[in-house]
Amino acid sequence: MQKARIYIDGITCSACSSGIERSLKCKGLVENIQVQLIAKVALVEYDPESSSLEAICAFIKKMGYEPSLENPADAADSASADSGDFENADYKNMDSSTHDLDSKKVDSACDAPKMDSTSAESTSTKSTATESATTPAPNKQNAKTPKTLLQSARAIYAKGGFSALDKWIFPPKLRLIISAFCSVFIMYLAMFPMLPTLPMFSSTHTLIYPFDNHAINFATQLCLALIVMHMGRDFYFKGFKTLLARTPTMDTLIAISTSAALIYSLYSAYFGGLHGDLGHWYFESICVILTFVLFGKLIENSAKDHANEVINALLSRTDKQAVRVDSSGAESQIPVKSIRIGDIIKILPGSTIPVDGVVSSGEGGVDESMLSGEVIPVYKSSGARVFAGSVNTDRALFIRAQSTAEKSTLSALASLIQEAISSKPALASLADRVSAFFVPSVIFIALLAGAAWCVAKDFSFGFEIFISVLVISCPCALGLATPMAVMIGNALANKEGVFFKQAQDFERASKCTSVVFDKTGTLTQASLKVAHIKSFGALDEREILALSAGIEKGSEHLIARAIIKHAENLGVKAREFSDFKARAGFGMEALCVDSGASQAQTAPANQSKIYMLGNQEMFGDMDMSALDSSDEALLRVYLGREIEAGGLEADKKQAGKKQVGENQASENEAGASAKAPKNTKNIEVLGVIALEDTIKPTATHIIQALKSRHIKTYILSGDNAKNTAKIAKILGVDDFRAEAKPSDKLAFVRELQKRGEVVMMVGDGINDVGALEAADISVSFSDASDVSEKSAGVVIYNHDLMRIDYVLRLSRAILRNIKENLFWAFGYNIICIPLACGALYGAGILLNPMLAALAMSLSSVSVVLNAQRLWRFK
Repeated sequence: MQKARIYIDGITCSACSSGIERSLKCKGLVENIQVQLIAKVALVEYDPESSSLEAICAFIKKMGYEPSLENPADAADSASADSGDFENADYKNMDSSTHDLDSKKVDSACDAPKMDSTSAESTSTKSTATESATTPAPNKQNAKTPKTLLQSARAIYAKGGFSALDKWIFPPKLRLIISAFCSVFIMYLAMFPMLPTLPMFSSTHTLIYPFDNHAINFATQLCLALIVMHMGRDFYFKGFKTLLARTPTMDTLIAISTSAALIYSLYSAYFGGLHGDLGHWYFESICVILTFVLFGKLIENSAKDHANEVINALLSRTDKQAVRVDSSGAESQIPVKSIRIGDIIKILPGSTIPVDGVVSSGEGGVDESMLSGEVIPVYKSSGARVFAGSVNTDRALFIRAQSTAEKSTLSALASLIQEAISSKPALASLADRVSAFFVPSVIFIALLAGAAWCVAKDFSFGFEIFISVLVISCPCALGLATPMAVMIGNALANKEGVFFKQAQDFERASKCTSVVFDKTGTLTQASLKVAHIKSFGALDEREILALSAGIEKGSEHLIARAIIKHAENLGVKAREFSDFKARAGFGMEALCVDSGASQAQTAPANQSKIYMLGNQEMFGDMDMSALDSSDEALLRVYLGREIEAGGLEADKKQAGKKQVGENQASENEAGASAKAPKNTKNIEVLGVIALEDTIKPTATHIIQALKSRHIKTYILSGDNAKNTAKIAKILGVDDFRAEAKPSDKLAFVRELQKRGEVVMMVGDGINDVGALEAADISVSFSDASDVSEKSAGVVIYNHDLMRIDYVLRLSRAILRNIKENLFWAFGYNIICIPLACGALYGAGILLNPMLAALAMSLSSVSVVLNAQRLWRFK
């Protein structure tokens, strides 16, 4: 199976997205597909042996949409950059769909990016910082001359044909203004003579000359209707295309209703007589319906664009060019994509760091708000790590690249964001199922109601009922209810340094009843410090530290970092080791190969050079209390050495040396890597290193916040029972499990789930991976191990524990907003469709087509505006 991302222009409602999903699956072109309405992107999974991207894109194009494998926003940048100064001045102000290419260039695939006209001004709102760095400034004087405008028009026509030129001339706001003006004028022509007579005026309302002439009045109304229909031309192109593809959408309803009104008006004018009788015309209904729909779409797309802009603000935080410094000190401009690992890159003040790296020279503040949400710059000096997408705030820095642009932190974040906004929560499936049959059902109901009233009353009345039912039905509200809330929720979370991998995580987090914390590095500081070292034999404390630091060399575990740092502070050189073996949940084992180490101190002839460093269980059932009587609340790791059988009796005579034989490893331990040393070996314990940790300042606050919401809290730790109990008591957690191995953590999470709890697991180590994968919601931190970060559904790019509370509160707010939107969307259609059918006509209540169009537009706008309330979430 292969996965791909396809950008689709022309999807406007849930009927569009569900229709594409349903049709591609029915044709067997894809195994799985998710179409995201707001982002206008489809994630597809297909079998290359039975399908291809070309076939998928060709089928989508046949359905009436425009697929592209290139991000339209990127295409917009390149288009505007290539079109010259005169085009830059005007081309950016056009609708995003001006980047449509001639359909002749797209035969069976999607070689040309083409964006929806409803995504108004999304291109022009792209990051101005990026544009200013890559696009020449337009010549404003020349841009306004007729000659330059004509040149721009010719260039745009050459790129995208008549469709692109039309959208450049008539951007969305201008379309709405023209439609509104025409609607007001046509209402005067059609309705003024029918207004009730006032006593102070004459007995009849007469139109001004020459519109009092019936023929001129008809011709004027027809022209105005055609102008407004041209302003909404996309409804007809897309609506009838999707109808022919048997996947009708909201555009189809608008196209059928207004086209039927036009045809009937022409028919009525012809047979009703142009001479002396105006007939029964619906030109004003056409204009008002399209104007209201255009108005609703403008507001709807403005809200969509705002949400997309916030999301894209992170993804676009990079320059197109970088300054590379070669070995001779010469500087050269290169594309960011050309940066390779090891290159020295100069970062000027105000510039974005293009790749992950390490500062090689220079110092200053770096804005990492795109990662952590913290606006205060972080001081960086030689040796400090920097991340792609962060901004150098004051002085020039030189960094050594440690990644390429495609493998940087920013690229990883982009993947997270795109995956999150392309996924759907479970609630969205309800709207998708309804949308699958919604539009065909509405067309059937409209035909049935219209025919019934034609028989019960007259054709004109039945025809108005038919149009009203088509116009008032609103699949857009259903389609927008979920994705708008999810999109805004993701944008809010990203601004706080929180990244969701799937939209489903919002839904699960909103129902969370229990939060399980790993202790070390999560509730306590991310660093430990060595409290004391004690030798049990001939080795002194410095040699025990040197051996321990050698075993932990290269490890990123908190204990390893503490031991290595302590050795560096004391000037103790770590011994050299090889053949490292990790004993998950116990410790490490390695072979000493340090030729500088004294044989008398390290390994006599009758002893092996294999050393172990780990917890008490690493050394079997031996009681360590006789050896170490220090504070049991401290975290302790023991250094041991394997003893060969031949030297066993001699070694017993050595003071302070203890032996553990025939270590009985449990067969139930998970995996060979999680077992203690083999039972054929004997081990002596050489010494102990005691470490201590401190509680994070925000740990107490997060526990209190969770308990105030009646969420149970737990601690799972591999640390000893007394230390874990001490931390649990200080924080006030409900329960804890100490000396927990990976299998124990996994079992505990599953035990909670069996009780009916919705469990969130917060961890940052390899030992937490099983529990993270099993939990309903998993949270990890940015500098966690790669494995745990990949296993977590939510990644937090700072160490503020209160972000967990933010995740839970935001998730509940999003789910509540989605439910409100769905309630309104379903309620609107359930109530308004029967009203449009004339169900209450006997009580004097009837919705004419113009009121139906207004109600339909307001329904979509209400859902969008309700979702906008999330921006105020704190």
